[in-house]
Amino acid sequence: MADQDSDEFQEIRELWDVLSSISASNGIDMLQFVHAVARLKRDSLSQWASERDFDELCNAGCGEVSLAIALWAIKASQRWGTTWRTAVGSKRDRNQAIGALQKAAAVLEELQESLIAAVMEDVKMSLREDLRKPPDIDAKSLSLDLEAHWPRTAPGPPPTTVIRALRLYSRILRLFDILPEETQAHSPETFSKYLISAYVKRATGDFHDVEVSALIGSALGTMYDETAHRMWRSRNYEQIEKTSSSLAEFLVGIGVETAQKA
Repeated sequence: MADQDSDEFQEIRELWDVLSSISASNGIDMLQFVHAVARLKRDSLSQWASERDFDELCNAGCGEVSLAIALWAIKASQRWGTTWRTAVGSKRDRNQAIGALQKAAAVLEELQESLIAAVMEDVKMSLREDLRKPPDIDAKSLSLDLEAHWPRTAPGPPPTTVIRALRLYSRILRLFDILPEETQAHSPETFSKYLISAYVKRATGDFHDVEVSALIGSALGTMYDETAHRMWRSRNYEQIEKTSSSLAEFLVGIGVETAQKA
């Protein structure tokens, strides 16, 4: 089960902070939004009478946001292939886009550092000559927070927010290449079944086949019982687990972060 005091989810925490910063610039409270969406997902399960299964898993240790993401992945798996490939283009196009995003982030970061240095120089020159040489003070040691003081009337978001967003999009595009190489899943649906199973096991310490199978059936819109899921798990889970555990850990991290900030 997840240790909520651990620092192992530092990267996920940073990613969450980026998304929260971007949404806040648009007047959206990210935490309230994702929990509201998760509850809508939970309520939509009533037509299959499986909202209680969702609640049981949450009571056992799952986070409602992570569980909703896992259910969305199952639902989306039926249409992912063609749509996603059309959206992100060929591997060559993706690599070019990744390179352009990373280069833009580096250029903007350099520009931001130059801006901070210029501001500091201007401040220094406004001081008396005997005060212009403080001992080894630079922009990083001062921890200048441009985001906190960025004017609302500015034509765009602060540079730090844009830099984080560019690198986030770069990681998302790179993830598309990593997934098929690492997951060993034969189809998006197979992988999505693994994802919810692995997340529930990590979050609660048990597979909870009864509840998980009910949620999978609801997401797919078909009958899918505990026996069918146990058979699927015995044939597929361990093989996918060898290569894809980091993705299940991602959901654990999201669950920890959204629970801590709630």
